Amino acid sequence: MVELRFGRAIMCAVFVLAFVLMKAHRVTTGADRNAKESAVASSMITSLNEVETTQQKDKPDWQDEAIAEIRKKIAGRENEPAEKVFRDIETFKGIAASRLPGAMIALTGLIGVDCAYCHVKDEWEKNDKPAKLTARKHFQMQDEILEKYFDKKNKVSCWTCHRGQPNAELLPQPSK
Repeated sequence: MVELRFGRAIMCAVFVLAFVLMKAHRVTTGADRNAKESAVASSMITSLNEVETTQQKDKPDWQDEAIAEIRKKIAGRENEPAEKVFRDIETFKGIAASRLPGAMIALTGLIGVDCAYCHVKDEWEKNDKPAKLTARKHFQMQDEILEKYFDKKNKVSCWTCHRGQPNAELLPQPSK
């Protein structure tokens, strides 16, 4: 269990850094991607994709097939913004479509769930599950916290509270 939590901690750190870098280098068009996306962000996403494969031991059998289908849908459109390839993209607007599967897989590890926790299987764009809407609110909250209290530096992430669990762990309250 300690090894799994440590692995998830590493995955979280990689994901959050990659997410922050991707948001800083939003993609507007496929032609602009190389000019706007830093080599560091690409390197972090590559690392994230490597970590994702070692962290998904408890995933359902269908999840690999679903991710493969999503990657097929992206084929030939990898550099397009995610919202041009997929429907109902909000949090990851402007990020290259090829980055989305790895980010979603990382999220499953960060909160210890499978894809169906937030999404309707094979109907990923649906907003039928409260967890998907909650995740969007959490990303917005995280962005606001980082901007207001940490000068946009990566000091707070999903891992800060969730620690690889679907429900956030209660943190000790600061003493008065």
